Amino acid sequence: PVEVIENGFDPELFATVASVQQGIFTLAYTGNLTLSVQNPSPVLQAMDLLLRRGVVPPGGIELVCYGPTAEQINAALPGAMNSLPIRLHPLVPHRQIAAVQQASSVLLLLTVTGQKGVLTGKLFDYLGAGRPILAVPDDDGDVASLLRHTGAGLTANTPEQIARVLADWYGQWQKTGQIQLPRNEEAIAYYSRRNQAKRLARMLDSLVTSNDSV
Repeated sequence: PVEVIENGFDPELFATVASVQQGIFTLAYTGNLTLSVQNPSPVLQAMDLLLRRGVVPPGGIELVCYGPTAEQINAALPGAMNSLPIRLHPLVPHRQIAAVQQASSVLLLLTVTGQKGVLTGKLFDYLGAGRPILAVPDDDGDVASLLRHTGAGLTANTPEQIARVLADWYGQWQKTGQIQLPRNEEAIAYYSRRNQAKRLARMLDSLVTSNDSV
């Protein structure tokens, strides 16, 4: 039999960071961007729709990226750096990224196009940060399943779908400063590195016991 032990998040990394929401509806993407397998264009187009339709006022939303370059953003959607509210930063240490994630309104996960079962370390850090996760596109696989099981976020594919999700979340955030999701804290805690280590220890104990009994 095969048993998979997923990556996880360190609760202590996030417990020591003060959770301070920004005064602007902030989408955060943290980490490297590989345009050959990840496509931010639908998200950029969705932001453009929200602004052009007046769903979000000018200055009311921004995309903050730690890792991607201006060249990559403009390659995904020509002119995006000039027409959309986007702030770019270089990669920073893990603990600093944890603070960025917790201070954001929404955490953007760009899934690997055409591949199922790719659960990146970023996804688990996003779980630990406790902010709503928007995965684009729906991988119809393990990422979507994990988000449904934990209630930690949603998936979307097209600019219109993404715009609808963001419009709903923006409306909630504007009224209360919070976004309500059916988070299953027990299911999320399952993915802490402490719990994953316990699972590994139990597996190793069972193997030792099985070998001893042979």
